[in-house]
Amino acid sequence: MDKTEDVTFILAEDDPRFYRNHAWRETVLRFGTVSAARRLIELTVSGAIDGSSYDGWHWRRELSSLISEFSEVRAHVRDLLKDGPTTKQLASLAAAVAEDPSTEDVLMLIDFEMKTGKAFMTWQSIQNAVTEHVPVENWENAYNIVPVPAVELRGKLLAVTSNGGKDDPAARCLDLIDNLRDEHGAPESEPRHPDLASGKPWPILASLQSPEDAS
Repeated sequence: MDKTEDVTFILAEDDPRFYRNHAWRETVLRFGTVSAARRLIELTVSGAIDGSSYDGWHWRRELSSLISEFSEVRAHVRDLLKDGPTTKQLASLAAAVAEDPSTEDVLMLIDFEMKTGKAFMTWQSIQNAVTEHVPVENWENAYNIVPVPAVELRGKLLAVTSNGGKDDPAARCLDLIDNLRDEHGAPESEPRHPDLASGKPWPILASLQSPEDAS
């Protein structure tokens, strides 16, 4: 580990007030290393860095960026959450994962919702999982939203659907993906039905439609 990075963390260990210091956090984030990212995750999970003591939403975004940047960190976070969001700090970490989830993360967060009744993902979470932002050439801060294949994700979500009702988070997620496909297009390699061999009806949320809507 870089000596400067090590010393910066040791300073905070000796004086925990640094954890609440914006300049200290910005310095640590700028190291841009796996080791710094893992230590920040651990400090968040332990409660040493408490997002509620400053801008919790901003800190979740920072953690999400670290998780997305390093595959090793994403794997470590998933291991920390293997028993679920059992503490306030782990729930905050799950919310950070939901900012930009991978296929495995979406399935994990859906499982959490099934078990706890608490939703961690928003429509933006799903959008980030099944699309990408492609910058528009010669236009600053402009981008196109382009679909990316989600065959595996959709198939696995269909496998864990229950009755397709309003309390079925996997079915709601599939419905949202369909809405995003209607809005932004679908990859040619992605079939309309997530898994024909499953024998499950499609769309899965048809049971929520009124007879007038279905006609």
